Amino acid sequence: DLHSITGLTETEQDLRRNKSEYFKAMLESVDTEIGRLLDSMDAETRANTYVMIIGDNGTGGSLAQEPYKSIGAKGSLQVGGIHTPMIIYNPYKDGNGAEIDTLVSTIDFYPTVLDILDLDTNLDLPGSSFYSLVADTPDRYNPNEFVFSQDLESAAVRSDDYKLIRFETGEERFYHVISDQFEENNLATGGIPSNHQSGYDSISTALNNYLQGNY
Repeated sequence: DLHSITGLTETEQDLRRNKSEYFKAMLESVDTEIGRLLDSMDAETRANTYVMIIGDNGTGGSLAQEPYKSIGAKGSLQVGGIHTPMIIYNPYKDGNGAEIDTLVSTIDFYPTVLDILDLDTNLDLPGSSFYSLVADTPDRYNPNEFVFSQDLESAAVRSDDYKLIRFETGEERFYHVISDQFEENNLATGGIPSNHQSGYDSISTALNNYLQGNY
């Protein structure tokens, strides 16, 4: 009863043949279980509970759709691998919600929870609280200038304007994400264009500092 997808036999052969249908069933099952969790709370608890949901990574390559399928999905540092959904519910705010465009990393969750609980956030922690956005007091928000990601073979940094991926081999991929949100045009190919040089210098320095442990 967790999902409404029909015709799934749950055999390995059927799973391989109908991956997208099983994926839809899995996602609907998550929704169902979250609903059951919220419904299990008494009214007072529910009225005083924040809910935070975030994806841990992008969709797997065999299930990703274009343009992500071609440019890197789960397991890569391309946009399809690390740009994930995030939903925050504030029980004390009315309305239909809002979409906020800002750079948030998973390391921001811990200081945000401390902020929500009105605990000491003046700790030597990576990340910064985004609670003021949830509380609709954006004038208090100190946005991230850069967010970082890393795997075994490469590291990436993203700013509002640019994204830089650097591999252990020395190869770099540099994108102007404002005009190239799906990271299809690598500006590092053939040399950095002069009109993007200052952006590259800034984000490259940030990545160097991150890799040297200064972030």
